[in-house]
Amino acid sequence: AYGDNTREVSTDEIIEAARQANAHDFISALPDGYETLAGAS
Repeated sequence: AYGDNTREVSTDEIIEAARQANAHDFISALPDGYETLAGAS
């Protein structure tokens, strides 16, 4: 997770955090879903 590199973060934890942030539907709608790269190209 951002700012905490002391442990692996599971995909389930990432999805749950996205759901709590109301971002899961948006992320899921991206062409590559959770595998989408973000940032400057």
